[in-house]
Amino acid sequence: GLGSLVDQSLLRQEEHHGEPRFVMLETIREFALERLEESGGRGQTRLQHADYYLRLAQLSEPELEGAEDSAWLVRLDLEQDNFRAALAFAQEQGLPELALRLVAALRWYWSARGSIAELRRWLDEVLEHAGDTLPEQRADALQAAALNAYWSGEYDQTERYAQQMLEIARGLDDREREVSALTKLGAAAGGLGELQRSRALMEKALEIARELGKPERLALSLSNLAAAALRDGDFARAAELCEESLAVGEGVVDSAGAAGAHLNLSEARLGLGDPVRAAVSAREGLQLAASRKDPLLVAEALWALAAALAVGFAGSRVLRRVSEAPVENTVKLLLPYVAWLAAER
Repeated sequence: GLGSLVDQSLLRQEEHHGEPRFVMLETIREFALERLEESGGRGQTRLQHADYYLRLAQLSEPELEGAEDSAWLVRLDLEQDNFRAALAFAQEQGLPELALRLVAALRWYWSARGSIAELRRWLDEVLEHAGDTLPEQRADALQAAALNAYWSGEYDQTERYAQQMLEIARGLDDREREVSALTKLGAAAGGLGELQRSRALMEKALEIARELGKPERLALSLSNLAAAALRDGDFARAAELCEESLAVGEGVVDSAGAAGAHLNLSEARLGLGDPVRAAVSAREGLQLAASRKDPLLVAEALWALAAALAVGFAGSRVLRRVSEAPVENTVKLLLPYVAWLAAER
């Protein structure tokens, strides 16, 4: 077994987060690959490898959308090279369905880790070759592509991806994916400055989400509509929607969704002239973002907290009320987040 290979120095055992992993020495790996090539079994072995990592990625999907996702993020961190190898194999061998399934399954992981450039590269390659096969997975890949384009400020491209996703969702009569597509269209409209159309699309998404009766979907739709209301300067409506979102989503929404609702609520409270409560909400969002190790969310939370501290009050007064600690202690609390964020980027 593996123990025998370790004893013969053919494998090296390492510990990662309390779990054993086995690493093959590079020279031995190269020799083994040569023998595998000679035997004619390399292609089949790589296919089995890709299938295994597809199953792992698919297992992670519901976990990364759930409240307890940190352990899965850490686990997938250790497998990044294997996922890349599986995707490269699928592309090299002309297996677009395998590649599409893998990218669709990994979209939440790459998004959570802020790996925007890598996600974009794989999405562009896979969507170009996937055709119209696997409509559910294609819709999920389009969802990720729309999000990626939105984060990059490419709102026209966001709209194109989201419209394609909406057409697939309606063709499948998939109401949950329809909500997601309408949300992306609303976000694109907001980015393009079409605020009334943005709110109308988000309102339609919320209407369907209420009909679906799924608390996690409803909570996210409420928070998304709140974001549209914020862009339109309707702070009272935004605060109301955020508070409902946090109440509905307690215990069922993932850490990223809950962090987003807290940050939207922070902005709404700031707009209503309550920087103290805005700072409290921003700090809640920061703690959730940091627990998820999401650099984009951490940056957004730090910005929200800084804005709350800067508006209307002397910084020391707000900081003391937020942290119940001296100013210098709260600043020390924030510094590790700033340092970690700088290192991540």
